[in-house]
Order: sequence, then structure tokens, then C-alpha cells
Amino acid sequence: APDAEMPVPDYTTVHTVQSPRGL
Repeated sequence: APDAEMPVPDYTTVHTVQSPRGL
């Protein structure tokens, strides 16, 4: 899964589940 740090697809979903620090 392309969820390294700031994925282009669904960055909000990935960051909310794994790293909510991106919000």
C-alpha cells in the first residue's frame, strides 16, 4: 500500500488510521 507519508490517493484516510499527525 502506497502509504509512506503523504499518499496522493486517500491521504486523509491513511493518516487518520495510521498517522493522524498529517491532519
